[in-house]
Amino acid sequence: MLTLTTIMKLFTSREFIILTGANALSGCTLVYAKATTPSLILNTFPMTKKPDIGWIRLAGTFLTICAGIIAGYCVDKFKKFKEISNLASVGMISSAVAIYLGHSFKSFATLIVFYPMASSFRVCSVIVLIEFLSEVTYPCDKVVLISSYSFIEEVSTFGFSCAIRATLEKSNATTAILWPIGASLLQLCLVSITKPDYKRMSVQEMKVNKNIYDENINLLDSLVKH
Repeated sequence: MLTLTTIMKLFTSREFIILTGANALSGCTLVYAKATTPSLILNTFPMTKKPDIGWIRLAGTFLTICAGIIAGYCVDKFKKFKEISNLASVGMISSAVAIYLGHSFKSFATLIVFYPMASSFRVCSVIVLIEFLSEVTYPCDKVVLISSYSFIEEVSTFGFSCAIRATLEKSNATTAILWPIGASLLQLCLVSITKPDYKRMSVQEMKVNKNIYDENINLLDSLVKH
């Protein structure tokens, strides 16, 4: 039964605060790799044609779909939530640094490769973090968990959007990319300090072991009777 006590317990949970914060920070990657990509590229390469930017975003969409499928498969197969999440964070950091260098040294080819890469690593992070959070907060009410998680993500995305656009207006694209670099580094730190206490998986393993035990007992009973 959902009560105020249950909600407060979730909101004061160390794991919930850390992983929700980590996911909120990944919203910075979403902003610069999707929403503000045209503005950032045009700031450094003002002669770039809009169709070229459109192709970069299309490539990012395609890579995001592929990355989401791969991330889902790896999470389901290996159950290494923390490790996969850290890999996604490292990927976002590497992509942001490469984009920073691409803007600094005016390498359009670098931007073509790493803007889509950043977007794909971000979707991997989102997929893994929600599963990671579900594991460590089990048996929390999923409606409250997902709604709270998503609300904080939306607020942070709006905040990062304002911050990146403001930086772009006052300075340049190179300086604006410092936001996702810092956010991704902080995300990696937050995920790294989360305890991998996979409660949901432990309960499922206990149920499986109990079923196996019951089947063995039934088999022994049937053998004894015969």
